[in-house]
Amino acid sequence: KRGIKKKDLGALSSLFKYKNINWINLQYGDIQTETKYFQSNYGVTLHSWPDLDYTADIENLCALINELDLIIQVNNTSLHLSAALGKETWALLPFGSFDMRWFQGKSVDDCPWYSNTKLFRQSYKQDLPSLINDVASQLRHWLENRND
Repeated sequence: KRGIKKKDLGALSSLFKYKNINWINLQYGDIQTETKYFQSNYGVTLHSWPDLDYTADIENLCALINELDLIIQVNNTSLHLSAALGKETWALLPFGSFDMRWFQGKSVDDCPWYSNTKLFRQSYKQDLPSLINDVASQLRHWLENRND
């Protein structure tokens, strides 16, 4: 309910059309299927550190997150860590994943808990590819406005 199911990985394709992005895994658990899928279908490497325990080594997970420019993540621990660290964070919230943590702030994409976090909420009738296309559009603007 919080994430993107393996059968829906193709919905992420619109994010991979931008070049010169290093995609870093912040998801715990076995991601071999996803890594192979992204590499074979989009030529995208999903970087991961097998020696990092994403569930128990919070200090090193925070160190990794702290080195990233932008975090795009579903609702999990690494999303909350990146937001709490003050990193620019975009939360992907598939429909049905909303709970008290994600109530509406000043606007529908505002996060009252973390001022550095933008919420991308899937509406009731919106399909997942449309939600990801919205994120991809914002990513294009973000990339165009970078100063480095």
